[in-house]
Amino acid sequence: MNFVFQLYQKDFEDHYWPAGKDLFLLFRCPNDDCPQAYSEPFHADRKMFHYYFAKAENTNGQIELPNQPAKENDESPVPDCKLNAERVTDYPVYEDFGDVINDIEYKFGESFGDLFIDEFHAVQRTKIGGYPSFTQGSDYPKCKCGKEKEFFFQLSSEDTEPHITNPGPDDWSPHGIMIGDVGNIYYYLCGDCGEESIESRWDCY
Repeated sequence: MNFVFQLYQKDFEDHYWPAGKDLFLLFRCPNDDCPQAYSEPFHADRKMFHYYFAKAENTNGQIELPNQPAKENDESPVPDCKLNAERVTDYPVYEDFGDVINDIEYKFGESFGDLFIDEFHAVQRTKIGGYPSFTQGSDYPKCKCGKEKEFFFQLSSEDTEPHITNPGPDDWSPHGIMIGDVGNIYYYLCGDCGEESIESRWDCY
């Protein structure tokens, strides 16, 4: 399994944390031959595995993960890097604004509607909380309890440095994860049903 990232509760208190847990880890199936790969409905991708722990738990450095022999088509491990998080203001994708865009265009013209969309949009890049920056339309899964699941983090291919305005082929994904064609993986959960309700979806250009 390829390690993707870990989060500590002290750094991301708004993230979902089961009672008594303060460490979140995410792993990814490294190849297409994993029995769990391409198993999520409508969103074929290598399987992602998440785990919650308390840092004080004695795991002896071991986590039980599905194991597969090394394959020639294994993805390269994610390079060592640190998430330099900053708190920003986020907005839904424009289609989730409902009739607001139509009202703006009706009153002020189409160009002003485009300006509104450019100014108030979902932040692209890896993020915890906020709103998913969909590339192929909104997609909020329903929980088995009937409620719409909440978005709680996004892993993005498009994690360039802010000063790079025209990224080259080596600038798109410094963490080494390219999801389809510069896409995103979105994680959701039901706050009432907890950790067992977590699921991921993805889309790309």
